[in-house]
Amino acid sequence: MEPRLIAIWDRLTRAEEHFQEIERMLLAYYRTSYGEVRGKLDPDANTAFLQVSGFKLPHPRLYTRTGELLHDLRSALEHLAWELVEVSGGEPTENTSFPVLKTRPEPNRKGVHPKPGLAGGVSEAGAAVIDAAQPYQWGARYAEHPVWVLDKLWNIDKHRHIALSGLRADGFVIPPGTPSFTFRMELESTSVDGAELRIVPDDPRVDVDLRSTMQIVVYEPKDGVSTPLRGTLQRVRLAVFKIMREAENTCF
Repeated sequence: MEPRLIAIWDRLTRAEEHFQEIERMLLAYYRTSYGEVRGKLDPDANTAFLQVSGFKLPHPRLYTRTGELLHDLRSALEHLAWELVEVSGGEPTENTSFPVLKTRPEPNRKGVHPKPGLAGGVSEAGAAVIDAAQPYQWGARYAEHPVWVLDKLWNIDKHRHIALSGLRADGFVIPPGTPSFTFRMELESTSVDGAELRIVPDDPRVDVDLRSTMQIVVYEPKDGVSTPLRGTLQRVRLAVFKIMREAENTCF
């Protein structure tokens, strides 16, 4: 391992520990949170209105662990920016920061878009690593890029907890003519990615076979993030690890 990067890798090791703890917390939540969940379903010709109550909220520690993971990942990129400047022979400044850009830098007089730089200077190899990691590489889908998502969630967590939403119900088919009915939910299986629940009508005469997946979802619609928590954290952590490996292999 490159000696200059040992401290950053240690931070990423800590991020990995947070991720594993979050997985354990999610699994425990999915096993118990459905509790005495009850609901009402009102079918009609075009839509099904589903009312559900009784879910437990996640423990605040899940929010805390999520914020700690986001901080470790984003700050690892900041530390990497500092090291990229120093290994290039430059002098980092208070403005040295790993950029997260949705649009490419403006083209020069030759019409060539320069790669993003760093305050203090960075080598061509370092600039290539930064360029490859930018959300603008995904074009109009930049807001889905894991580095963009990481940066947005990291900034949110500086001021408040990330908003987590509880139930995501997959689309299910309701036979035509099914009357409105009340129901309870029974747990069928759990994993770190969610709880598989079966909807059981209170009236045994209602013959339906409906299932739903309950997941904790990151719900930050103003920033374009409404995705399952574990999958979101998985993508952003893998993106940061990839950036670190590429930087270590090409710049140090």
